[in-house]
Amino acid sequence: MSLKQRLVMLLLLSFSLLWSVSAYWLFVDLSKQMQHTLDQRLAASARMVAGLLQQLPQGWQQNSSAVVLADLPSVACEISLQNGEVLLKTHAELSDSMHLADSGYSLHEKSGETWRVYTLKSGQLLIRTADRLSEREALSRQILLTAGLPFVIALAGSLLLAAYGIHRGLKPLLALSVKLKNQDPLSNAPISIKAAPAELTPVVKALNHHLAYSRTLIKREQAFAANAAHELRTPLTAIKTRVALSQQLCPPGAAAAQLQLLATSVLQLQHTVEQLLLLAKLDGTDSWPQQPKQPLTETLAQALSQLSSIERIECHHIAAAYPALPAELLSVMLRNLLDNALKYSSAVGPVCITTTLQPAVLLIHIRDPGPGINANEIAQALQPFWRQGQATGSGLGLTLVQCICQRFNASLHFSHSQAGFTATLQLPLSTT
Repeated sequence: MSLKQRLVMLLLLSFSLLWSVSAYWLFVDLSKQMQHTLDQRLAASARMVAGLLQQLPQGWQQNSSAVVLADLPSVACEISLQNGEVLLKTHAELSDSMHLADSGYSLHEKSGETWRVYTLKSGQLLIRTADRLSEREALSRQILLTAGLPFVIALAGSLLLAAYGIHRGLKPLLALSVKLKNQDPLSNAPISIKAAPAELTPVVKALNHHLAYSRTLIKREQAFAANAAHELRTPLTAIKTRVALSQQLCPPGAAAAQLQLLATSVLQLQHTVEQLLLLAKLDGTDSWPQQPKQPLTETLAQALSQLSSIERIECHHIAAAYPALPAELLSVMLRNLLDNALKYSSAVGPVCITTTLQPAVLLIHIRDPGPGINANEIAQALQPFWRQGQATGSGLGLTLVQCICQRFNASLHFSHSQAGFTATLQLPLSTT
């Protein structure tokens, strides 16, 4: 999760909690005020009826019979004597229940509906007013909708504004990450951010300092590897020449066998030096020299010409494709992979080379009947100078292949099957 997403999530939780508590508090307070107001309305209605009745002539209730009025939509009313005689009422079905009400407020249920009843004693009269709780609940829901909708809109607006503010505030940090991602490790240009905030300025300065130091170390390492390889190449060539002359002059015997071992060691050391030189060149060259594109068949033939035991190598369905990387480097990749396949597989099993042509991509499969290496060993095999067991070699073959893949947008994959161990090169195809 990104820093911006974390900030937005924290603000979402914080705002939601704060606004929810505020909205709940406001709703509860409004509900209490509404219930109090409606109760006051019932009491006011009862007192108004009592006031009207007091203006009638004395003894009117003795000459009156029970009057039943039409049901009012939102309130019920009943006027009765304290002995229980009803003088006037609405909602006849509620009369029996209302008779149970004592002075003040009470709740009564009739026919599955709950009523809020207020009873007022005025002389010999009992005046009762009532309203439905369902209407109060409907009014509460209306208040919740009316009061809650602005809270929801305000919460959403606050989050949008906060997200926009976070995006604007983190823009310099995003610009810094993009520049770091696109920065060439060997570039001398320092990183600069327009309108960088004060908190980010020390970070940019520290990064520039460390990048400059890293570039110095990388260049020093590259120069050392290249110079060391160059310095070793000349004496190795001289030693190789003298060993060859000594072999011609030395008669067969123990001395000749030792000279042969020396020649093999010199060749191995010379191969290691050439690999180191190529690695230094790949790391130190910004752009590889342009070369005419070469078909895969010719490049494969060049790689095979530099190998021994090529009688074990079988080529099937080799596509006439033009990979989009220098033929010199592709030849090195194929030679190193084939050399490993021959070295680490059974001496009697064939090493098969097949290709698969896909849109804009060429797959080269090199399969050998050997046991291969597991996932942990694959990660180690891509490191310089790693060798499996007591195997001979420089330990730079797969490192060089991986370095070329990273440089030219290719990839290297390994897999096991019943047929053996397979190394697959995925190469981009040339468009010209």
